[in-house]
Amino acid sequence: MKNKVLKIHPNDNVIVALSDLQQGETVTLDGQEYILTENIAAKHKFAMQDFEVGSEIKMYDVLVGKANQSIKKGGSINIFNVKHAVNNFEISDKNKEWQSPDVTAWSDRTFMGFYRADGKVERQIIGWLCLWFFVKTAILKSSVKPWWKIWVTPVNTLINPKPTI
Repeated sequence: MKNKVLKIHPNDNVIVALSDLQQGETVTLDGQEYILTENIAAKHKFAMQDFEVGSEIKMYDVLVGKANQSIKKGGSINIFNVKHAVNNFEISDKNKEWQSPDVTAWSDRTFMGFYRADGKVERQIIGWLCLWFFVKTAILKSSVKPWWKIWVTPVNTLINPKPTI
């Protein structure tokens, strides 16, 4: 049977409706039954427990709000009965320790590039060299012909080839 509800984190005290749910409908999650006290639209949340005024509401194991009125188990969680709230936080030093990842899976591969004098590495640039050569050739030819004829002429000959006699 397709799940109708989802609890995102084990410490959450709200449940997400995955489809539209009707008032009076009973849904079961982890062996616990919830009778909905009102219609719950898909992607909206409802209470797993009774909330009194000031009770904390957690989603994703994070405090997201506090009840500003009583909410019964199975009742909708919305902007009318919840006021936004967050936990205190502090800015601290970042953890700057870094562990080199395990690269043994790629140990038999080779590096298709080159090392610069400053120690940096670069990929092979054959494609860029070909493009540079083509552009340089086009510029040199443009002294004889306008640049647009260099680009357009080969296409025109494909579309309207000159008859050979």
